[in-house]
Amino acid sequence: MTSDQLLISEAQMRRLRSNLETIHNHFKTLYGVQDGADYAIEIEFKITAANKLAIKQARPQGTITDND
Repeated sequence: MTSDQLLISEAQMRRLRSNLETIHNHFKTLYGVQDGADYAIEIEFKITAANKLAIKQARPQGTITDND
């Protein structure tokens, strides 16, 4: 492997991107985050021995406050 090679395939990156969007939208709805508001999510993933993308865990970071 050379220094300019990716560690995950293009297909895995597309799948990860799709999964990240799903997770982002789930937490946005769950915590009532308004459009345009900043919030962060920590996501842990791995590529399995079978070369499959697996999301291990996801959790919001920082404090999400109620603006009411």
